[in-house]
Amino acid sequence: MQSKKKLSILLEAVEILKNEYLPKGETMKILKYENKTIKPRPNGKGYYVRYRDANGQHALYGESAEEVLEKLKKALKSAPKKKRKSPTALTLGKWWLKWIEIYKQDIKESTLLTYKTIFNCYLTKIQNTPLSEFNVFNVSSFINSIQSSRQRFRTYNYLNACFEKAVLLKLMEENPCSLIPRPKHIKENIRPLRASEQKLFLEAIKGARYETLFLVLLQEGLRIGEALALTRGDLDFENKLININKTYGKGKTTTPKTLASKRLVPMFGNVAELLQQFGNKKSNERIFPHDIKFISISFKRITESLNIFDVTTHSLRKTFATRLFELGVPALQIQQWLGHSDVLTTERIYIKIAPNSNQKWLNLADNLLNFDTQFDTQSVNL
Repeated sequence: MQSKKKLSILLEAVEILKNEYLPKGETMKILKYENKTIKPRPNGKGYYVRYRDANGQHALYGESAEEVLEKLKKALKSAPKKKRKSPTALTLGKWWLKWIEIYKQDIKESTLLTYKTIFNCYLTKIQNTPLSEFNVFNVSSFINSIQSSRQRFRTYNYLNACFEKAVLLKLMEENPCSLIPRPKHIKENIRPLRASEQKLFLEAIKGARYETLFLVLLQEGLRIGEALALTRGDLDFENKLININKTYGKGKTTTPKTLASKRLVPMFGNVAELLQQFGNKKSNERIFPHDIKFISISFKRITESLNIFDVTTHSLRKTFATRLFELGVPALQIQQWLGHSDVLTTERIYIKIAPNSNQKWLNLADNLLNFDTQFDTQSVNL
């Protein structure tokens, strides 16, 4: 009964307020539009509505509900749109990991290690930058800040490939690297040994710790990783062949550099005799269980003592190729023995014609092209 009495008093109060504040003949209205409510003002003087846009909350007032409604329609039509909340911006670091996972899953472990090194040494500085914020200016500045020309060249190439895929997937609008000149890097001129230097080197390594390894590298043209991966099971003394099917580096034995790297190489010179000393090793036991670092140190110490510079252990592989070419072995055959994917690599990078061999080829060409008159006449009559 008390609640009914209270409700009756409340209704009576509302009626009094209506008569007090509303114009005569007008009833209290509540309108709805676009989820906005137009209602009487608390002081009873007209109507109002509140709405929110990109600039915040606003209020509109009018003497009648209809007036406020018209104002609301116009305001909503011209109001700036709210910016949609975009998902968390994709940073370079997050995209780099996805890019490696999706597009670099088939690369060799040693190559993957190079990608990781570039990221850890250089790209960590910009890994938290969203892809959308990269432009020509900040990318160019970052690339130029890398002092080593080799690492600057590599970082540019990797970043360019990474951005290129991001553009294709519409993760960023454009690839800033495509608008920046590719950094220049001149590779070290690792040359082969000259014939005179080769003779001095062979004398100097007699009795040295790595003598057998150096002789095998020089006579077989193997990559040092291929030589260090050799096991007893790779040696076929009956047919005098070496089966190159793996490589060694970073303390691990892995698959060869390329498909062409898998090959059978004849045992040239006295290599068969040199390798016979390892005949009692187990089939899967490495023949040369050495560390590349110490081999390189030993090689450098020997060559510099002979005043031979600009050479590394890889020079022995180049020396092998160059000596064969000087003897007249076709580049295609040398390519197969070296395990190159194409002959252009063999010709452009590995074969270096020694200056003193030019005369040999000049004399040979002169004799071949110096036809006498009788030969020419016979040729014509034929």
